[in-house]
Amino acid sequence: MPWPRRNQFYKTYDIKYVKHWIEQAPEFELKPITVDSADARKFRAVVNKQTNKVVAIVSDKFQLVQHKTVFNLFLDTLEDMGYSDVKGMVRWTDTRAYLYTYFHESDLGMKDKHQFGLVITNGVDGSLAIWSRIISVRIACMNLFSGTELYKIIKTVHMGIDIETFIDRIQTRFIKVIKAVMDYPDYLTQQYQQLKQIEIEYPKAIEFVTKKLDFLPKKALAVIRWQLRREDKVTLYDLLQAVTYYLSNYSEVSDPGKRLVQTVKVEKAIQDLMVQQSL
Repeated sequence: MPWPRRNQFYKTYDIKYVKHWIEQAPEFELKPITVDSADARKFRAVVNKQTNKVVAIVSDKFQLVQHKTVFNLFLDTLEDMGYSDVKGMVRWTDTRAYLYTYFHESDLGMKDKHQFGLVITNGVDGSLAIWSRIISVRIACMNLFSGTELYKIIKTVHMGIDIETFIDRIQTRFIKVIKAVMDYPDYLTQQYQQLKQIEIEYPKAIEFVTKKLDFLPKKALAVIRWQLRREDKVTLYDLLQAVTYYLSNYSEVSDPGKRLVQTVKVEKAIQDLMVQQSL
């Protein structure tokens, strides 16, 4: 089996480049739908302005908000709150866009630097609104971690509200979750300390990956084994780092949303294992 190619999906860039890429994000418009020469008045088509491709059908109450409107609002909010040293990146699919930003750094008291921030997501297909999730990246290996267990997703639906009120609501929620990022390093430090105290046999670690993380492809196991170095025993911290190293650097999943879902699944599974081993 060939060794998977490293791609560093979560590599970060200076914010000036991120702002430029935001301006390149696709824009959309709402158009009426005609069925048998009559307007389907309760529905509208979301159309990509650049390609003229219909990407979704939504309710006539759906409020379309462009990706760059949401992302520029978030970056303006960060700047207004005094954050100037910001790094990140932006990615998008046909209907969704993801802005990753990092604006706080900590070594977690372990001389192991991490960048902390938020991923902001906007959707134009009606299935995903605007939400934010706390994330961190371990600088040494660019492993991504998510804070969904500590902070609930902040979600706002594009329905039934005028655009100015909608934007004000979003900005208020951005301020709250930006402040919450400052508490996350302490939470992550506590989690790491607990994971480092629990050891399991190497074969049990591999069995855990193959059975509990069966959504991973077979080639993932080669990277995970290599990271674990075939020690007789491994800590749950080492196991977490090995799996997220694969997800962040070698996974072939191109959809940012699916990558985040997989990361959350891994973290929850290892937290469950920690609880089991602690009993």
